[in-house]
Amino acid sequence: MAKHLEIMNKRYAELEKRRNLEVEGFKTDIKQLRGRLKDVEKQLCKVCSFLSVLHSTAREQRRLS
Repeated sequence: MAKHLEIMNKRYAELEKRRNLEVEGFKTDIKQLRGRLKDVEKQLCKVCSFLSVLHSTAREQRRLS
């Protein structure tokens, strides 16, 4: 009985270790994805800014012609 309890405790400890590593991996993935999302948001802002300038320039050209 004591041997069985020891085995079960060891399995549980290994399971906890795997769970902790998995959670750590998920946190790392989330951190990387947040960084990528910020990069995409910055690029989107640049594109929107460029399109705004382009639109106002085109409108000005139409007004002048």
